[in-house]
Amino acid sequence: MKNTVSNKNKIVELNNIKEISNNMDCKVPLGVPLFEAMPQEIIIENFEPLQSITRTFKLRNRDAYGRMVKISFPKSSVFTVKPIMKNKGETSEGSKVASGMDIT
Repeated sequence: MKNTVSNKNKIVELNNIKEISNNMDCKVPLGVPLFEAMPQEIIIENFEPLQSITRTFKLRNRDAYGRMVKISFPKSSVFTVKPIMKNKGETSEGSKVASGMDIT
């Protein structure tokens, strides 16, 4: 059995940068996502029913400025997306990511 999740760095929402950042300048062209997903595709093959599988992906800030990342958690009965726990219950969700850096 094969399951494929593919996003190909799709823009899901455009935000007014004035509402989410003190830096109004942006080096990433309009139409290009601020964050690059790595890997762009997650493929799960040969899984056992009712068993948990964990896959990790990173988001890399493409801009020249630190940016906040917002993760939208899909509503699905077949899979979940959770931020990785950093320290004592702290997650990477809502973290500011420096230029060219990754968040897991």
